[in-house]
Amino acid sequence: MGVRCLYSKIDRTYAQRLPTPGYDAFTDAVLGAGTSAAVANGYGPDSPFNSDLPYNIKRFAIFGEGNYDITDRLTFTAGGRYYDFKEVRTITSGGFLPMEILARSIARNRRASTRVSC
Repeated sequence: MGVRCLYSKIDRTYAQRLPTPGYDAFTDAVLGAGTSAAVANGYGPDSPFNSDLPYNIKRFAIFGEGNYDITDRLTFTAGGRYYDFKEVRTITSGGFLPMEILARSIARNRRASTRVSC
């Protein structure tokens, strides 16, 4: 007989930059003064693409199993599990391509199961 539980929390950030010397000057010369600053979305100069993607993942599970000997040769076993998973992602991007993206995604998965055998 036993009961166990699991908990984990993961915070992870992925970042991408595309440093391109002279990009701002070229973009402003071709498309008009201030274009590169207008699409930068708060990121630094001379980078046509920037992206930050933080992940927040939480998991929780509790599970258990018990046995009961009905006879010397027959054992009754029962078990159960509860599982909760939550993931939050937010992507922020800046630069000329794409001009600006702000998206948020939340995934949640809850599951419970039981098992009985003889």
